[in-house]
Amino acid sequence: MGSYQFDYLSCGFFMDSIAVEEDYSGSDEALDADDREEDSVMLHSSGAYDYQQQILFYPNFDSVTGRSLQRPKTRRRRWTQRDMTNAYNAVKYQGMSLRGAATAFNVPESTLRDRVHGRVSLECSRPGPPTFFTYEEEKKMVDHILFMSKIGYPYTRNQVVELAGDMTKAVGRIAPFKYINPSQAWFYAFLNRWPDLKNFLFGPRSNRKSKGVSGDSIQSYFEQLEKVLNKYGIKDKAEHFWIVDEVSISCENQPPRILPISIQRAQSVSYWNPTVAMLGAANGAGAKIPPFLIYRGDCITPSMMEGSVRGTKFSYSASGWVNSDAFIQWFLKHFRILVPLRPLILFYDGHLQFVSVRVLERAREDDVFLFPLPPHPAYNHCVENTCFWAFQAYFKKRLDRFFEQNRSQPLIRTNVAPVLTHAYEKALQPSNVVLLFERLGICPFNNLSTSIGAYINMVGF
Repeated sequence: MGSYQFDYLSCGFFMDSIAVEEDYSGSDEALDADDREEDSVMLHSSGAYDYQQQILFYPNFDSVTGRSLQRPKTRRRRWTQRDMTNAYNAVKYQGMSLRGAATAFNVPESTLRDRVHGRVSLECSRPGPPTFFTYEEEKKMVDHILFMSKIGYPYTRNQVVELAGDMTKAVGRIAPFKYINPSQAWFYAFLNRWPDLKNFLFGPRSNRKSKGVSGDSIQSYFEQLEKVLNKYGIKDKAEHFWIVDEVSISCENQPPRILPISIQRAQSVSYWNPTVAMLGAANGAGAKIPPFLIYRGDCITPSMMEGSVRGTKFSYSASGWVNSDAFIQWFLKHFRILVPLRPLILFYDGHLQFVSVRVLERAREDDVFLFPLPPHPAYNHCVENTCFWAFQAYFKKRLDRFFEQNRSQPLIRTNVAPVLTHAYEKALQPSNVVLLFERLGICPFNNLSTSIGAYINMVGF
């Protein structure tokens, strides 16, 4: 881990001896007379006027420029992390004294003492107060960001901040941030602590749309996937390959509409809040589990569940979006119960905001490895990679049938479940799901070149 060191200069000093303003009641002529009398006394007492004596008489006069009050520049932390580690090991495991180790490895004795006595972590490489996240917690985020960037999903600044915001829930400590997510100042301090990230972060989302994904990222993606499949021993087992995705529906206007894929992934525009979101999953052998509906609101009524497909689960959230908490609830109370087979690899769209380090670790505890889908060169076309790629056509058919049977009745949150769940059943029929895995080149995963070739043919590189 590298770090950059900045020198911060203090400015804006205020001096009482200069900035004092007194209230004189006399006239200007009287003041001039007093000045002439004072000058005369000084000249008679010292002979010739000596400017140096004037400076000594007013010792703070030259500080108008502020230079005399500035602290001299000093170089902080002239030692390296390797020096500190060697000194620490010499004290802890070789019996060397603190002073001797500090002298031998050219590190401050007090700094070494703090690490030996456990007051400061050995990995801490910055001066000042400790950060909110520990070194290990920040490293988890950094490793995740670097891995995602390497396989074609570079993070933006907002995504890094959201990832850190979700990490605050995982650590269980009271965060010092004003809002749920850390501030922009935290982000830039985070980059200074982990400067390697600067080469792997993307700018605005619009740049991602135009730049697309490189061939090297596709190659790296399938190489990493092959390592995971070989590690778990499920390379040729289609029933161990699962894919999960979400779709969001808005009933604010009639007829209801599926929210654009870019809005679903970003979840950043408040006036696009969905009426209901649906999570679904299927495997490489064509099997699927019932859908999981998340309504916007604070309760679920019996009318919302009427007419839905058997086995459908219902929940709610304040925004209606699928966040990390809702996804973990889906995983623990729905997916894990219905799919007992282990180990599993669960594919998801890498642009989804709710798959965080906390979600990845919780799934891994259950022997389920979450892995992104292959990145699509065109960001707006990433829906073609998901299990809902055929959902829109079936949803439209169900809408037409509903309005034919109920010409004067709108489709709202209390009666949308039958339309959604039956369209889900049709969209995730076995033939569609098996075809999707084949098009993606991930199941069957015969060899690296074959899988890459199948995916490149689909996306049209």
